[in-house]
Amino acid sequence: MRNRIVATLVIVLSIAGASRAQDVTRGVQLGLHGGFTTWDLGDIVGNEFEKESGPHFGGSFGWGMSDWLGIFTRLDRTTISPEGLVGYSVQHWDIGIQTISLIFGQTVRPYAEVSGAIRSVKLDISEFEVKGSGVGLGLGAGVYVFVVEKIAVTAGGTYSFGNLDEVSFGGVSVETVLATSVRLFAGITWFP
Repeated sequence: MRNRIVATLVIVLSIAGASRAQDVTRGVQLGLHGGFTTWDLGDIVGNEFEKESGPHFGGSFGWGMSDWLGIFTRLDRTTISPEGLVGYSVQHWDIGIQTISLIFGQTVRPYAEVSGAIRSVKLDISEFEVKGSGVGLGLGAGVYVFVVEKIAVTAGGTYSFGNLDEVSFGGVSVETVLATSVRLFAGITWFP
């Protein structure tokens, strides 16, 4: 009961604060980010690509529909170089909804998001190609820290999971594979 009261108060205060604020998060949002991705292709016999990690870079575009709710799309590409193997790339394209809270005021703005994620992986070694693609679900959270009125430093993370429906090793298809990823990132967002 106590937790419900606290949760209700937080929601009411966030909405009340949003209704009084002239907020820069309405309208267009453009961002650049970099970070680190951990990727796991799941249980495939002979899988050399389990639980690998690497840096990623990307960009985002969003539209703030209100002071606390918006839609976004984010694209990033990870380069993974496992020990003893040729490097390969993993791409994520997220499309989703983001809530931005005013609970801490205008300067520090935590957010939570849920998205659909299109993911692909590709490796070329001479005549041998490994590739896969599929859709999944992404759950994320982070924070915007406004350094000036229309520019914020961002930090956050996203956990994505779902099946890769089209996976092939050297042209030979394998069964559907569960793939998960964790992406941690930092960047800058402009609210023009």
